[in-house]
Amino acid sequence: MFSSLHEIFRGLDRLVYPPTCLLCSSPFDRQTSHSLCTSCERSIINDSVPTCRRCCSTIGPHVAAEDGCDKCRTERFQFEGAMRLGSYDGPLREAIISMKDQSGEILAETLGSIWAGRDREKFLFLAIDVLIPIPLHWSRRIVRGYSQPSAIAHSMADVLNTPCHDNWLKRTRRTPKQFTQSPAMRRENLKNAFQVTRRCQVKDRRVMLVDDVLTTGATCHEAARALKAAGAAQVWAAVLAHR
Repeated sequence: MFSSLHEIFRGLDRLVYPPTCLLCSSPFDRQTSHSLCTSCERSIINDSVPTCRRCCSTIGPHVAAEDGCDKCRTERFQFEGAMRLGSYDGPLREAIISMKDQSGEILAETLGSIWAGRDREKFLFLAIDVLIPIPLHWSRRIVRGYSQPSAIAHSMADVLNTPCHDNWLKRTRRTPKQFTQSPAMRRENLKNAFQVTRRCQVKDRRVMLVDDVLTTGATCHEAARALKAAGAAQVWAAVLAHR
C-alpha cells in the first residue's frame, strides 16, 4: 500500500511540478533518473565520429592513428590513452559551461551517469581498479562550491560499480586557467602541480583519471605522472569533452 501511495504522490508532484530539462529548461515527462530531455540527451551522447586513442581528439575516418594523431603523436603522455563523451561544442559545451556554476553539480552527476551507461562495456574492458577525479585547488573549490570532476567521477563509479577516491590526489598550487594559455605555457604551469596523498593506494592498480575537458593533455599528463610515481600500473584519462 505504501508503494501505491508513493506512486500516486509522485504522479501528483509531476503533474503540478513537471520536470524540466537541466540544459534547455523545457518540461518533459519521462520515467528516468536523468534530468535531461530526450532531445538534449540524444544530442550529447551522439558522438559517432572516430577519435584518437591517445588524446581523444576527432580524427578523419581513414586516418591511421595507432600511435596517435597529428595533435598528439609527438607528445609523451604519462597516461595510456583517453576517452571522451563528445567534442566541445553544441549542447555538451553548453552543459560544461553551466557546470561551472555552483548549481551545476546535478548536471555534472547526470552527464557522468549518462556517459558511464553509454560506454559501460568500454570502461569495463579496461578493467579499471579505481576512478580518481582531477582535483581542483582548495581555493577554487570553495568559490565554486563543489568539484565538477569529482561529481562526474562519483556518478560514473555508481554505474560502473568501481571505487572512486577524490582524496588520493591533490593539487599543490593554484594554476592559471588552462584555456587562456599556450600549449607550452600549460605544460610549464602544471609541472609538479599534483601530488598523491598519504591515503593513496594505487600501487599496481589501473587508474582512470576523470576530468571535464581535455585540450592539450597537460593536466592529465601531470596527474598521471604523480600516480605513476606512486606505483600505478596504468593510468587512463576520461573526459567529458575534447576541446
